[in-house]
Amino acid sequence: EGSDKLRRVLKQRGTTLYVTCEPCIMCINALRIARVRRIVFGCRNDRFGGCGSVRADHEHPEFELLQGGVLAEDAIELLQRFYTQSNPLAPVPKKARTVVLE
Repeated sequence: EGSDKLRRVLKQRGTTLYVTCEPCIMCINALRIARVRRIVFGCRNDRFGGCGSVRADHEHPEFELLQGGVLAEDAIELLQRFYTQSNPLAPVPKKARTVVLE
């Protein structure tokens, strides 16, 4: 019942969703089903991204706008602060290793 109500509200308003990180594969499809038309996100999600980083599930005619990289550095900093300050059990962040292909 709640999801039906949310779907009606989103459809009526032509919703634009602003998020810190690229929606994952499952989320982008849920947003499509909910008829969110426009999505703006900060940083990429290189592990689970559904907007081109891992899969291109955003390439549906239902989406009018999908814009990534908006304030990406700020988004990364915000996520890092959240994970280090909010969860004392969070693992120590690791820097990505550079891989050289020969």
